[in-house]
Amino acid sequence: MTQEELDALMAEDLSDLTSSIDNVSDTSLDEPDLTEDADAVVQNSGHIVTHDNYRVSSTSAWPPPPPTDDHKVVHQLDDVTKDSEEKATEMFDKLETISGFCLDAENISNDAKTCIARNIEVFEILHEKFPNVQTFGELLELNKNLDNKIDNIISNVQMGQD
Repeated sequence: MTQEELDALMAEDLSDLTSSIDNVSDTSLDEPDLTEDADAVVQNSGHIVTHDNYRVSSTSAWPPPPPTDDHKVVHQLDDVTKDSEEKATEMFDKLETISGFCLDAENISNDAKTCIARNIEVFEILHEKFPNVQTFGELLELNKNLDNKIDNIISNVQMGQD
């Protein structure tokens, strides 16, 4: 319902409403008799019924009077609603962007994990062949710790996406 329609309803006299309710008979609730002419108009208890589109319109003055200062709240509420919808749309766009960044971070982390797995294989072979070289053992442990940290990063990114 538009503001104009609300204003028109507010402007109508309640006595007109009660008198029109009293004048309604049981026969007015029946469906109107349709004729062959699509443009035929039937006037029934203050309403105009057109057969071509089955619209019922009130015979009250149209357009309704312009809004007054008493109706400012309705306009303010409408403005707030529009602003809230815009902000919600912006938030969803930002969430979609964040989700894309998380997906990229997960893919990059998986690539790094593949490289670290290859490093672990190489350092295991080197550590077995040269057990006396401390550096190979240290680098093997360092890569295993790095692999665990990347698993934690991937897990956190996935929880962030959820």
